[in-house]
Amino acid sequence: MFKIKLLLSIYILSISFINAQEVLNYQGFLDKQKNLNQVTLLNKEILAGLEAPILSAPPNKSIDLSLTYNFNWAGSVGATKYWFQIAKDSAFTDLFEENKNATDQNIIIQTMDPVTKFYWRVCGKTNFETGPWSEVWTFTTRAALPLVPKLVLPENAIALFDNNADLEWTKSSYSKTYHLQISKTVIFENDSIIFDKSDIDTNIYKIRDNKLVPLTQYYWRVRGVNAKGSGNWSETRYFITGGKTSIEEELESQISLSPNPSNDYLNVSIPNNFNLLGIDVLDLQGRLILQNKTCNLNVNNLINGLYTLIIKSDKYQIHKTFIKK
Repeated sequence: MFKIKLLLSIYILSISFINAQEVLNYQGFLDKQKNLNQVTLLNKEILAGLEAPILSAPPNKSIDLSLTYNFNWAGSVGATKYWFQIAKDSAFTDLFEENKNATDQNIIIQTMDPVTKFYWRVCGKTNFETGPWSEVWTFTTRAALPLVPKLVLPENAIALFDNNADLEWTKSSYSKTYHLQISKTVIFENDSIIFDKSDIDTNIYKIRDNKLVPLTQYYWRVRGVNAKGSGNWSETRYFITGGKTSIEEELESQISLSPNPSNDYLNVSIPNNFNLLGIDVLDLQGRLILQNKTCNLNVNNLINGLYTLIIKSDKYQIHKTFIKK
């Protein structure tokens, strides 16, 4: 009886062991088959290739498009990212915007050039391939008024060397030309405007040929102009032209600078009847560099170059130049 039970137990144990091993073997087979199926599907995807996306918005040949726009398209099956291009030519050599790794099926482009024809296209991508480009669609942006330029030189409330003025401002977006006005009053009344030019194609303008009267205060402003119209005016600044009267010419001959050139201290010699209020030092761009209340100026920290002194009394302003070496 004991032998029979023992043999039966061994047989049952053997069967259990064989069944467990078969289960393990079968599970391994399933795992291998699953991996094989995944590789097969991936190979099929690579062999099948990506389809070209279908453009959606803006519609083809759109006109008067906003300068900021949300471009979108129908995705390509299997694509994980997209290559987006906008260009100013159909060959896409003059690219305006490009994103090679867009993860969504839309992209927002801002501050596009106004009144411009653009071309755009999209293609799908994976880690293994780049699909074909979509159709090329076109659109034309709307006109936009120029942004406001900022005045640069001369600085506000500056006294010029003479009656010539070199005016400079920043370039403003969407401007084709600039409109410059110079007035004798801050409100720019018609009869007070002495210079009015609206077709300036650069951001620098030089006033010459005695258009400005010596020893006179003038106000100036600038705005951008394009096909749509004129933008808003800049801030208003003023300057005072230089010039000499016969008395000033005499005073100028009586005032001397020494040593000139100078590398540390500059002494200004003035006549006894000259009531000195102060001395301003200006660089070649008309910027105020140094102010002094006495006739002895420390110019040691100035950069080497040519400077102008404005020597001010209660009645006159005398201009003298010196060299810092």
